[in-house]
Formats: sequence, C-alpha cells, structure tokens
Amino acid sequence: MREAVYIIVLAFLICIAITSILFEQFYLGVILASITAIYIAFLAWASANIRSGVFLKSISSVQKGELAITFDDGPCEQTIEFLDLLKKHNVRATFFLIGKNIKGKEAVVQRIVSEGHEIGSHSYEHNYTFAVKSVRKIEKDLLKCSEEIEKITGKKPHLFRPPFGVTTPRLARAVRNLGMESIGWTIRSNDGVEKDSSRIEKNLNRKEIDGSVVLFHDTNRNSLEPLKNLIVKSRDLGIELVTL
Repeated sequence: MREAVYIIVLAFLICIAITSILFEQFYLGVILASITAIYIAFLAWASANIRSGVFLKSISSVQKGELAITFDDGPCEQTIEFLDLLKKHNVRATFFLIGKNIKGKEAVVQRIVSEGHEIGSHSYEHNYTFAVKSVRKIEKDLLKCSEEIEKITGKKPHLFRPPFGVTTPRLARAVRNLGMESIGWTIRSNDGVEKDSSRIEKNLNRKEIDGSVVLFHDTNRNSLEPLKNLIVKSRDLGIELVTL
C-alpha cells in the first residue's frame, strides 16, 4: 500500500515537471500551488488513515478464519457490562485503555486480565493533539500509561492504538523507540459517535468480517446488542474469535 502511494505521487510530480517545461512561465505558479495543495492533502490523508501505513505500520487485520474484537477508551462503568457479555459467550477480546481512566477502576482492569483478555495502551491523556506533540512528550505519555497498567497487571503492554487512529512521523518514532506495536482496525463500528444500535450494527455489516479487526468503544452501552449479534454471526460462519 505504502509503495503504491509513493509511486502515484512520484508519477504525478514527474507529469507536473514536464508540464511546467512545455507551458509558459505563467502557469508555473498555479502548478506549484496545486502541488503544495495536493501534498498537504496527502499528508492529512496519511495521518488520518491508520491503514495507509505511510508513517507507521499498524496491524489492521488477522488471519483468514479469525476475527479480533477490540475496545477503546476504557476502563469505565460500562466496561463491566461488556465483560459480562464476553464471559457469557466465552469470548476473549483486546482492550485499549486510557491511562487517566484507570484510577478508581483498578478492579475492572484486574478483571479484564483475569478473564483472559488482552490489554493494550491507548495513551494516558488521549487528546486531539497527541500525535503532533514532540517525540519526548509522546514517549512520556505512553510510559505513564504503561506504568499505570503494569501496577495492576504486573506486565507492561506492548500493543498500542493511536488516539483517533492518527499517526505522524513523531508518533511513529516514539512507538518504535519504546518497542511497541501499533494496532489499527479493519471495521469501525463508529460507536464512538453513533448512539443508535441499529446504525452501529449496520456499520458492522458493511464489510467482510473474516480476517478483520473490529473497533468498538466500551463507553457505549448501545454497542452491546450489535456485539452480541457479531459474536453469534461469527460462530455461525465458523470464524474463530481471537485476541491480538
């Protein structure tokens, strides 16, 4: 994917260079402005699209015959309801925790681990400017989150999901420096903003679930029914539910 994008951009720039030679100088300013606009748009797309892998390679799928269920933004009160549902159906999932949410929810984190689920980092602060901070500040945040998790589980998380799925060269460097592995997704339930269960389920049904990593938020109770239906559907299709 990354190589294909680079080839397309390079081919476009070559075409622009040839055009600037063939046409009058008058058009050069327009051409340069167009190049700048396209380059900025490309960087914005690459940053916002975690599956592009332009800045940071992320795991966004699993093997065929498998499905990985993941949760962002916990721990919270609603996390218990999701754990109850997963336990009822004997399913293991991966939870990406926000460090600042852990205080007061230590028992929830302990339960996540004791019931066989995987825990990853979703940063400590989880703010919109996270990916554009300095490498040092990003590392400091990730280390703080890891420390909070390790206090309870006795193990530092090696999995990390970037807040909002935004990646940058600075974030990529920090993640590599800490030896962490970035996790993306294949299917997004959009339950971070969507409050209607039927719409959440519709989002889940838009893509093939075989080999997918599905993103839920355990902050949204309206995802419970769609999650249950996804589990049943996966089992009916003979798809194994796995952690990352």
